[in-house]
Amino acid sequence: MSLKRNVSAALGVIYLGALASVALAHSGATGIVKERMDGMLELGKALKALSAEAKNPSPSTSVVNQIGASIVAQSGERLAERFPEGSFPTVSEANPIIVDEMDKFLQLSTALQTLGVSLSIKKEFSPDELRETLAALGDNCKACHAEYRIEK
Repeated sequence: MSLKRNVSAALGVIYLGALASVALAHSGATGIVKERMDGMLELGKALKALSAEAKNPSPSTSVVNQIGASIVAQSGERLAERFPEGSFPTVSEANPIIVDEMDKFLQLSTALQTLGVSLSIKKEFSPDELRETLAALGDNCKACHAEYRIEK
């Protein structure tokens, strides 16, 4: 199977799983918990949009830049701040260990933001470059979810 198909399939599974769990979890979420869930949903939408754009033989710079800006807005310190101690109710899939491992969590979130910045400022993209960045984004999401998301 080609890299393109592997990336698309992996992101599709991540996105669909995230949507299903978010739909259930959002029903009882409020405050900072809902805010971070909404942010995660935005990240999922950005990855889906980037996946679609990576299939385009002539990716739109403005679309990719907007996707990158969306990723930047939902990552880095802003994302880490959405996981304060005591914000891990049963409606959340976030693992409370995030609080104890905030430095590591912030590293993952900052790496996500750095990938978003690269998408938001570049003026030309080849489909191969987008697929490589998409794969790196997917790896980042998987690494964070493996450590800090509790499957329900």
